[in-house]
Amino acid sequence: MKTRIRFLRGAGQTGFLVFLTFCLSSLGQTPPGDLTELSLEQILSLPIVRRPTADPGLGPAMKEIPRWSIGYRYIHANFSGHRDGTDSLSNAEILATAPLTSDKRFLILPTNIRQEAHVLELGYRASDRLSVTVLAPYIFQSTEHVSTIPGFADFTIESHGFGDVSVTPSWRAWGRGEHSLHLVGGLSVPFGSINETGDTPSPGVNNSLPYTMQIGSGTFDLLPGLAYKGGHERWSWSVQALATVRLGRNYRGYSLGNRYVLTGRLSRRVTDWFEPLIGLRAQSWERIDGSDPNLAVFAGPLYPASVADPRKYGGQKVNASVGVRFHITKGPLKGGTFEFQAGVPVYQRLHGPQPEEQWQLNGGWKLGF
Repeated sequence: MKTRIRFLRGAGQTGFLVFLTFCLSSLGQTPPGDLTELSLEQILSLPIVRRPTADPGLGPAMKEIPRWSIGYRYIHANFSGHRDGTDSLSNAEILATAPLTSDKRFLILPTNIRQEAHVLELGYRASDRLSVTVLAPYIFQSTEHVSTIPGFADFTIESHGFGDVSVTPSWRAWGRGEHSLHLVGGLSVPFGSINETGDTPSPGVNNSLPYTMQIGSGTFDLLPGLAYKGGHERWSWSVQALATVRLGRNYRGYSLGNRYVLTGRLSRRVTDWFEPLIGLRAQSWERIDGSDPNLAVFAGPLYPASVADPRKYGGQKVNASVGVRFHITKGPLKGGTFEFQAGVPVYQRLHGPQPEEQWQLNGGWKLGF
């Protein structure tokens, strides 16, 4: 996997300050692999299954969901600015010069973080009750920085590659009419790299990159959850409670924090082909457990960048979104759907300082056969 770094060098000598930045060249606080959890939530928000029936109390007749499905989703998130707790901070309040005297100030600061995920989906409906979904993401991240280190005033790092693959069975435990309750018990398999390296502003080349520039988690993760889906006439809604539970630490000596997500969606089928929707997503995630010894610059509680400090991860966030879903009603792709959504955070409380999310876009298609 290719990782590259570009430097806009300023005047002066690097010396001791360059050593302090060893392995600390990215400050995005949210691992890009977490973007794929958004796809999992939307998979669990499948359209309501209406079977052909003569009972008017069960709503209009529709064909069942096909046994197989394929899909693709693109997700893009942007981060800029910083937050500690619920307080927004300016760059001047965080950026410092050596020697460091506080765990709230750093020599390196991100100005813009761009995270993208291209997610391929394969679904199989084994029965009326059991379905299985496999997600395989390709992940890209780019982070721009400023720093007070002479010779490295501005620089950008990029990393990309295939991420962790998830296999998620869903069991319909209860159903009545257009209402159903589903149990989820998925597993994320650590295919994504945690060995990303780059020519960081430090002695030598191919130095280890920090937590947020790694493509995968390095751990097997459980994906338990509970999903409720309901509908009435042209309305449909869903609520999902999902978690990502890390099973121990990876071979680098750490594990990303557990994540807990509660999502709700409401939509209305305005026409046979057009369906607007709104959503709300609340999540809480924990600090990193353990640490990567390759990222240790010096002993003590102070770090030249927040990305090296496992305590500067985690928090709570609520996102609101609006979107549209288009249903293909004719032609060879009949039964497929296209969906687009845009969301913004309405509440963020971060264990910081951390970069704060500004907006998120996602869209994709799905086809059954």
